[in-house]
Amino acid sequence: MSQQTNSSSSNAQSQIKYESLNRRIIRKFKEQPLIPLGMFATVFALVGATIGFTRGDSTTMQRFLRFRVAAQGFTVVALAGAPVYYQINRYIKKNQN
Repeated sequence: MSQQTNSSSSNAQSQIKYESLNRRIIRKFKEQPLIPLGMFATVFALVGATIGFTRGDSTTMQRFLRFRVAAQGFTVVALAGAPVYYQINRYIKKNQN
């Protein structure tokens, strides 16, 4: 009996598919597109602030730093809100059937 259990569990393990890192990143970006958008906006703001700092333009630097705060806030809200949104969607679809 234990041999049957072991053989069935080994079959289940061999059927597990592993995805590469690139494919996983692309899949995650497609599942939750707002998070990478917020990340790229944050990086854009940091690069802009750095350029403003190196040029000595404090007004530009301050604007980009304020934009960075907004972009980071957007990213945090997307990180916290996306799982809740998708869970509610799954619950609604499950109950419709």
